[in-house]
Amino acid sequence: MALASDEALRRLRDLIGPESASLWLEGARVEPLRGRGAAVLRVRGPFARQRLESAHADALREAFRGPVRVTCDEPPTSGAKPRAADRLTVGPGNDLAVRLVRAFATGGDGAAPLVVLYGPNASGKTLLCRLAAKLGGGDVFRLDPARLRGGSTFMPRKPLVVVDGVETLAAKPGGQRTLCMILDGVADRGGRVLATLRGHPRELPGLQPALRNRLLGGVLAPVQAVGARRGPEPTPAELIALLKEAAAQAFHVERALLDLQTKRRIVVEARRAVIAEAARAGMSRGAIAESLGLRSTRTVTEACRWTERRSTRDARFAALVRTVGGVLPRR
Repeated sequence: MALASDEALRRLRDLIGPESASLWLEGARVEPLRGRGAAVLRVRGPFARQRLESAHADALREAFRGPVRVTCDEPPTSGAKPRAADRLTVGPGNDLAVRLVRAFATGGDGAAPLVVLYGPNASGKTLLCRLAAKLGGGDVFRLDPARLRGGSTFMPRKPLVVVDGVETLAAKPGGQRTLCMILDGVADRGGRVLATLRGHPRELPGLQPALRNRLLGGVLAPVQAVGARRGPEPTPAELIALLKEAAAQAFHVERALLDLQTKRRIVVEARRAVIAEAARAGMSRGAIAESLGLRSTRTVTEACRWTERRSTRDARFAALVRTVGGVLPRR
């Protein structure tokens, strides 16, 4: 019976292909038949079971020459303290993301040259990057996309590169070209890259075709925040502080200038982006004016209108504004 089981599993791997097999059949085993019931294929997790039963149902029946029941080991609910990635409150898509991150860091079957995790703010992407850095140890280089500039020839020497927050390059064509060069260079020497961004590469505005196509060529996995616990609601001042930090990076201005009533054009545009995104997030005009030290709410209203008009005419400016607003948790 063992030989028959091994043969059925081998046939299944051939039918679904090596890439799917490395994802969904890693560690799979066929349990001995008892009586005349259906064969039992045990896989590692609920998402692998779901994918096999939905996307590869025909291959299952053909490989086992009859009915087969797919099962998995459920995660423990008590006992040992859970690891950081196991504490994610996530949907089934994150099961794939965690597995891809582990394979990225440790190598072996399922380790893709480029892994792209995408999802909303506060969905666990940065936590997964920390997990990759911990598992990969000294082999991991954490690349800050906000520091990438056009014309740079910088190339990480380590075999594993983690790039958290590719969306910060949405309005930086030069930085995007540099990231493309890094992605190509790491791939050429046999290394691996883990990248995260807020939204699917096909839908995220501001990406140049070259970078978009490279990201789409990787193994993509959604990261979903499902039922995650929320901490205390941030105060208006805390939200404004987050927006100012993001605006300083996006518009390439000194953070301190955003606290001054200067008429320098780029600073004025950055402050208006902060005001508009604060209002779009639901903050009252009075709270915005108070947090920014404005004399009246009229200034807030005018800034929102100006930002909206400018965004409709200038796609680059619109992308900068979206980048600023991306730091806020969305309800």
